[in-house]
Amino acid sequence: MASLPLTVYYASVDRFFAGNTTYAAVAAAATANLIAILYVVAAVLEDRAEQPDKQKKQE
Repeated sequence: MASLPLTVYYASVDRFFAGNTTYAAVAAAATANLIAILYVVAAVLEDRAEQPDKQKKQE
């Protein structure tokens, strides 16, 4: 997952943004933020899936 922002940067700097490194850096930063958000969502969903198990153990 750490290599995805770098891949987006180097792939987009010449293909999509015609050498403009600022736009490529923004695209890489957006990709990194998307990955961080997906990690948080996965953690929340995992925690919710474990909660019914915790309630059964307490009873």
